[in-house]
Amino acid sequence: DCLAPCHLACPAGVDVQGYIALIARGAYSEAVELIKEALPLPAVIGRVCPHPCEEACRRNLVDQPVSICRLKRFAADADLAGPEPWRPEVAPATGHRVAVVGSGPAGLSAAYYLRREGHEVTVFEALAEPGGMLRYGIPAYRLPRDILDREIKAITDLGVKIETNKALGRDFTVAGLLEQGFGAVFLALGAHRSMEMGVEGEDLEGVLPGISFLRRVASGEKVEVGEKVAVIGGGNTAIDAARTALRLGAREVTIVYRRSRTEMPASEWEVEEAEEEGVRLRFLAAPLRVVGDGTRVTGIELIKMRLGEPDASGRRRPEPIPGTESVLAVDTVIAAIGQSPDVSALAGESGLETARGRVVADPETLATSLEGVFAGGDFVTGAATAVEAVAAGRRAARSIDAYLRGLELPREARPYNVSRGELEELAGRAEFLEEERRPRQAMPRLRPDERVGGFAEIELGYPEDMARREAERCLECGCKAVTTCELRRLAEEYEVPPVTARGTRRYAVDRSHPDIERDPNKCIACQRCVRICSEVQGVGALSVVHRVGTTQGHGGPLLETICESCGQCVATCPTGALVAARDLVPAREVRTVCPYCGVGCGIYLGVRGRRVVSVRGDEAHPISRGNLCAKGRFGHAFVDDERRLKTPLVRRNGRLEPVSWDEALDLVAERFARYKGDEFALIASAKCTNEENYVLQKFARAVMGTNNVDHCARLCHAPSVAGLAVSLGSGAMTNSIGEIEGARCILAIGTNTTVAHPVIGLYVKRAVRNGTHLIVANPRKIDLCRFAEIFLQHRPGTDVALLMGMMRVIVEEGLADAEFIEARCEGFDEFRRSLEAFDLDRVARITGVPAERIAEAARLYAREKPASILYSMGITQHSHGTDNVLATSNLALLTGNVGRPFCGVNPLRGQNNVQGACDMGALPVVFPGYQKVADAEVRRKFEEAWGVELSGSPGLTLPEMMTAAHEGRLKAVYVVGENPVLSEADASHAREALEKLDFLVVQDIFLTETAELADVVLPAASYAEKDGTFT
Repeated sequence: DCLAPCHLACPAGVDVQGYIALIARGAYSEAVELIKEALPLPAVIGRVCPHPCEEACRRNLVDQPVSICRLKRFAADADLAGPEPWRPEVAPATGHRVAVVGSGPAGLSAAYYLRREGHEVTVFEALAEPGGMLRYGIPAYRLPRDILDREIKAITDLGVKIETNKALGRDFTVAGLLEQGFGAVFLALGAHRSMEMGVEGEDLEGVLPGISFLRRVASGEKVEVGEKVAVIGGGNTAIDAARTALRLGAREVTIVYRRSRTEMPASEWEVEEAEEEGVRLRFLAAPLRVVGDGTRVTGIELIKMRLGEPDASGRRRPEPIPGTESVLAVDTVIAAIGQSPDVSALAGESGLETARGRVVADPETLATSLEGVFAGGDFVTGAATAVEAVAAGRRAARSIDAYLRGLELPREARPYNVSRGELEELAGRAEFLEEERRPRQAMPRLRPDERVGGFAEIELGYPEDMARREAERCLECGCKAVTTCELRRLAEEYEVPPVTARGTRRYAVDRSHPDIERDPNKCIACQRCVRICSEVQGVGALSVVHRVGTTQGHGGPLLETICESCGQCVATCPTGALVAARDLVPAREVRTVCPYCGVGCGIYLGVRGRRVVSVRGDEAHPISRGNLCAKGRFGHAFVDDERRLKTPLVRRNGRLEPVSWDEALDLVAERFARYKGDEFALIASAKCTNEENYVLQKFARAVMGTNNVDHCARLCHAPSVAGLAVSLGSGAMTNSIGEIEGARCILAIGTNTTVAHPVIGLYVKRAVRNGTHLIVANPRKIDLCRFAEIFLQHRPGTDVALLMGMMRVIVEEGLADAEFIEARCEGFDEFRRSLEAFDLDRVARITGVPAERIAEAARLYAREKPASILYSMGITQHSHGTDNVLATSNLALLTGNVGRPFCGVNPLRGQNNVQGACDMGALPVVFPGYQKVADAEVRRKFEEAWGVELSGSPGLTLPEMMTAAHEGRLKAVYVVGENPVLSEADASHAREALEKLDFLVVQDIFLTETAELADVVLPAASYAEKDGTFT
């Protein structure tokens, strides 16, 4: 289905599947945010709704429907119980005022949505407290008053004003409201008039209208009902009245209904609960007259009925059976046969059309015959459900907002929808043979004997574990691509009528892949997935045979193919045939940068509440252009992982215990003050922003008085800083990523590009398809070799020899750029002499690469200009990593491939902000901008800027810090976003070193192996939770 049956069945149009998925993930406030897009009273409606959604639930064909309504209540209760219940943004003030008459579900809903749009809203309520029928027509054992009050308060907290004891027709008129400057009026007075039985004796004392009876009890009035009570009617009001009478002390309560149990309009579960409490049911009986002693009721005469032909409602018409009259002795008769609106308050309102005792309003816009006046809910339709009234209130708000802005009143959108069909049209259990039976979670309730003693809430609510299990029962019938489906958009644009999909073949949805869900039933054979997989990714996991929906859908699981899990097929699929398995529809999107490797791909995080619910590529991003790898597209669940650190921890008696932020920070400050100078060290992070790294190194230098600051780039990027800074003046890439595919030749050395930097791998593969020559130098036969013209498989650690051999060929064969060397380089003669030690035969013996192969690569690189060098940790994480880097830069300088477009020496970073952390000075020998700490003039400049005296002694590197800690020279360390116990080459040495410290502070998003050793652990913010920049 495009939309799940439960969604379509909900009168308010709530995205049921969406909020249930959020509950299953533990995202309760986010579930409430989604619910409140359509329904502002989830805790209330979650208790009183007759839940037609559950009747439509396809789980009925497997076992039992998902307990949708109770899950809504659970999420709302959990949100209300939290420290910060979800609250929507209110738009800037529009200057418009709206009057809402009536504070029932329709009026409250209209007020909520109008206020969110920035309008000033005043609600006028005739009774003493707001809520309408929610307060005065539904007993507290079903809807506790504190729950109603809290949800009303959530609306008034937005700025909605409620004036009680203000009745239309008595205290004000519609015309008067418009004259007072209200730009629009919404009439939502409900249906508070009880219908009369129309029998003799109805005016006797002890005969009570059902609505009036419930209102008096709800108002706190003492109502005497005697020992025997008869309730006439079969709807929810009748059930509520009967159960309320029991709680007021009646010993015998009988519901009299003129049809059979099957025709009762009351909810079946309410009828069952009433029977459990002792309410008697008398079916096929109707009142003839009320019997009394002249003043008060003593009984009611009934006649038996039989069911005839169906009437206009579709139910069989009850017909009396002559001669079956009898009298039921009672002390009170409660008439609950229905209720209707009371339009008497509108007397004298000129131009407002009414009919059949109701206000006439356009069924879609809810506009009345009077300009600027709208009406909805029971006041227009007659008595209906609270959820239908909520829907009317939201519809009215939409129309009123458009009216106030001078726009055309919106009509109900009729989106295109494909459906598998109604429950009765489906093949029963056979439709879901793959689904195991999991009966729904039973709602904890008070025992019947506990209930009737008072008005305490009967249903106790799901505990969290039960709610999560119940949410996991959802079959997810609705399409996850419903908001992005191009086919659906086109169907709506061309007004294609909705269809019921009753194909003869139906394929099982493949959910075997952890990130990608495949639904062959939705494939339109466009082949976009096939083409992006083969032509862009160069993988070909999806072929014509294996394409979704072809070969009878038997392409086999993606995990059994060469799929790289990049999700490019998901991004390009125009329907829901390929979707991200865990993505949900976001409330908004936030543009940011991927936090993984150093490519810096642009992404949009789909956000709902405080949760990341989807990720997509930023097509306007100059580097990634919408492309993402598996991590970038699917690797963001850690942001909302339940194991995230949320409160500081302090070690006491050998155990880490939660404390307040104030206590933790006071302790850190007090202990750090003992270790100023070189007894202190700070380990910064290439995962942190530039701004954070700048502050961290400044804290170490300006506050703690030491240059002992370093980070993980010591192991991967520091050789680039050292080598490129010496040869080219900067440790950064000489050319932009976007220039890669403009190169005529690419030398990829020490980089497994398609795996470690997949988006750059796309650039390389695209360049090769367009004629670029690719040379791969790597000890392993990596994936990139599939696209290489020349593969140099040299021995590990022989990079310098290989590059020197190539440069010797270039010099000997006159392929060097003499003009560039003369103008731009120094020390060439000395360099040329150094090549004498690297004749090709010797290089071949050292590297294991045939001499001719080396020469062939050298000629190709030198002749095909511009030529770009890509390298990564394969050549930097070596004891001679700096030499490797110097060799690559010398190769580029020798051939003039520096300082021009599409060429250069381009290190590929392992983490997202290696470059920025180094730029910001998170290194022991340089200030920000690679300005040396030992340079007195540089140091003076920073001392003036920071207002402190700075140390000129180079600090300890990361490995030196571990040694110093072992030796007792280092006493305290502050680790931010790094995990040296795991990342250091000698992990046991690092662990022993940190264990010897006097004081260790770790700040991270998880309790890492290093954090487990800490004296204080401070929670950190992830990339999705802070501002800043990556380089």
